[in-house]
Amino acid sequence: MIHVFEASTLYQVASLSSMLRSGSIDTHGERRVLLLVDSARQPELVPSLREAAGFEALAADFDDVVDFGAALWPLRPHQFAPRRLEQPLFQTLLRAAWGLGEEDVTLYLESLQVNPARALAAVFASSPLVVHADGLMSYGPTRNRLAPEILERVRTLVYLDLVPGLSPALLAEASPRLVAAPLEPFARLIDAWAGALAPSPALQGVIDAAEPTVLVVGQYLSDLGLLTPEHEAEHSRLLLEAALEFGARRIVFKPHPAASASSIGSFHSAARSAGVQVSFIHDAVPAEVVASWLAPVGVVSFFSTTLATLRALGSVPVRAVGTGPLLHALAPFENSNRVPLVLSDALYGDGADAGLAEDPARLQALIDSIAYAMRSEQLPELRSTALRFLAAEPGLRDRYVKQRRLRALGLPHRSPSSPGRAHRAVHGIIKNEEIANKVLSVVRGASDPDGLRRGSRRAAAAVGSRLVTWSKRA
Repeated sequence: MIHVFEASTLYQVASLSSMLRSGSIDTHGERRVLLLVDSARQPELVPSLREAAGFEALAADFDDVVDFGAALWPLRPHQFAPRRLEQPLFQTLLRAAWGLGEEDVTLYLESLQVNPARALAAVFASSPLVVHADGLMSYGPTRNRLAPEILERVRTLVYLDLVPGLSPALLAEASPRLVAAPLEPFARLIDAWAGALAPSPALQGVIDAAEPTVLVVGQYLSDLGLLTPEHEAEHSRLLLEAALEFGARRIVFKPHPAASASSIGSFHSAARSAGVQVSFIHDAVPAEVVASWLAPVGVVSFFSTTLATLRALGSVPVRAVGTGPLLHALAPFENSNRVPLVLSDALYGDGADAGLAEDPARLQALIDSIAYAMRSEQLPELRSTALRFLAAEPGLRDRYVKQRRLRALGLPHRSPSSPGRAHRAVHGIIKNEEIANKVLSVVRGASDPDGLRRGSRRAAAAVGSRLVTWSKRA
């Protein structure tokens, strides 16, 4: 048996190495091949995975390393999608290119629902599949419906135990064996990695200054279409404010390795507008290694997995910012970033006051309920959990699940007559109950076919005009 491991980032290489060293993945001494699938959107502008500092030490856990991108050039790995008739031919070609011969192969894939992992699973049509996951997205449901011939071959889901006690919903429809890989071996690997490398001169200068430093971990939300450039600029301002609240004398910004120049420029512009000096660090190592070098007083991000990793290791305070506005703006509801966003908000952001971090059972019920609301057809067995939890926890329900979604699925939701956010907001501002109720009647009147149902802008105009009319009469 030959074991082929797909990895698209240096973080994934580190994760796989820690899983092998901890015994979470046991290859029984058989050959291991590391298949590099570089996910950079602009690979010409960033170092390749093989060129990254520390790669050779991580790759020592594998017998061979092959670069899928180099074999496909000028196509990128995510463009690998052979037609069904071509799949046997590609298996022959890949076996020859990777030196697999005629031996049986087990595939260890990451995002099985998208290419190239999905295509590789189809090409190696008889190989057993193991899915490895190292981020918060593993706690959410499978993004796309997988073909039965792929699902039936999924044997195991092995994942970093980023949220202890929480079971993932990923691939639940395949009923795989779940293996939670402990974080301690991963932490030791990160520390060894940091100790074997030298920071860049720019980062070393920050370290030598020995001042309170906050690490800001960037993402590329506008590149993914999750935010407009204007909204990303606003979120960059929130990141800066949160960093200053930690008491930072220095701020270090670590961009996501796949972020575009425009995405990085958004934070640069926000820092310049705020008059805040920021050190931009482009060391080709994960943010966890940078944190090990810096020993920051805090780490700030939107919903990066780095927050979960560092929080689970207990090495530094973390904070998720800007999650609240995104919870209901994120579209469609099935967006695979929803569960990472919810976890970041509930554990490290504004939603942490609900105490879910200290109550694993409630957190599990919340994630199961959201997973059902996202993919009800794939996960019908979670409906009873969703019904119970959403009825018992109206506060969490209204924060994390859209009312329209709840009604569409026949789940517990806020009745039109119950006090909602508008009721609480109006009565919080206007203390005279009679006047407050008149204002509420105007607001609710805008929900007729000429108001809210025509969209938020027309609703605002309808409410505004009715308030003006009412104020003139008052």
